[in-house]
Amino acid sequence: MYFKGTIVITDPCYIIKENPIKCPNEEDFGLLASISSKPFKDYSTPEELAYKAALDYYFSESRKYDDWGKCDFGENMEVLGIHNYISESTIYGDWSCTTYQTEEEPKELLESILRVLNDNLEDEEYGDDELPIPDEGKAIGGFCADAGLVGVFLLDEMLAYNPDWKSWIEEHSWCATIIEDFEGEVEYYIDKVDEEAHIVGTGSINFYTAQTGI
Repeated sequence: MYFKGTIVITDPCYIIKENPIKCPNEEDFGLLASISSKPFKDYSTPEELAYKAALDYYFSESRKYDDWGKCDFGENMEVLGIHNYISESTIYGDWSCTTYQTEEEPKELLESILRVLNDNLEDEEYGDDELPIPDEGKAIGGFCADAGLVGVFLLDEMLAYNPDWKSWIEEHSWCATIIEDFEGEVEYYIDKVDEEAHIVGTGSINFYTAQTGI
């Protein structure tokens, strides 16, 4: 997919607006956490009835603000006004990744690194701290996933939907890689060695992503 502008690599779940309707806490009503195992029909004290009323309000109103559900859990971001994007499975589940900038063709470099790593590990010829792998490039950021998804988005579209994301990412910098002024092609790529998912970009900046943590 062609992108022009500042792009963000992150899990789509991190983009979603916070639900303004808060789930009531039983402690705020002077109740124990064990109240959750008691059927609603058996609530009788003023505290229990007040808590039930608060829960009823939460369940009826919070659906209006459930943007995660509205966008089919990251698969249909268009309903949120985000049209230029990639959203795909990490395959692995929840993960942590590093984004590398390179002057080389990123897919070829990625495949080369993985082949050398796998060959050396299979031969047990080298220790982990002396693997003669190709130069992997310059690390320019990291990101993670909590919904088992990886996405690429235009920052302008994200902020038009959720202006609060800018302040949120300042406190959660490990959740997204931001690449400014990118122009070129970005693709979701599954390597031929380990069959793992990567994001690869070719254009004004060449980059690829690789899993570097869990």
